[in-house]
Amino acid sequence: QLNYTPAVIKALSKMGYDKLYGARPLKRLIETEIENEISKEILSSEKKAKIITIDFDEEKFITSRS
Repeated sequence: QLNYTPAVIKALSKMGYDKLYGARPLKRLIETEIENEISKEILSSEKKAKIITIDFDEEKFITSRS
């Protein structure tokens, strides 16, 4: 299961939009900031994480597992 906070949506909407390209940068942002972090979290886990939560702390995306 993947959960995310409202801060993630707000950050993606601000960081993933460009006046010239519209929302095209959003895909790259999700790949580099979200997908890569989720992959690291899964691979570094000795136990199987049932829930991964994504948050944003004003500077970067943070993942945690439970």
